[in-house]
Amino acid sequence: MVTMPKPQKRSEKPKSQPQPETLKGWKEISEFLGEPASVVKRWAADGMPVHREGQFVSTSSDELRLGQESGKPVHVATEIPISPLN
Repeated sequence: MVTMPKPQKRSEKPKSQPQPETLKGWKEISEFLGEPASVVKRWAADGMPVHREGQFVSTSSDELRLGQESGKPVHVATEIPISPLN
């Protein structure tokens, strides 16, 4: 009697890191940062990492997060409303 070999279990593939979100255009970048496009354009002129592709700009969410770790002061957007002092 001929027996078929048992199928071997496939080893699980390691989970890959999620791909960074690509932000295209001033509008997407400003929405991600929670700032008006005019502020984001000023930050880009001061060195925020953006890639110019002709008249278009793009960056990734990872590049913007890495820029925050540079030790320079960073503007932090928050959803908690700040109440004025009485």
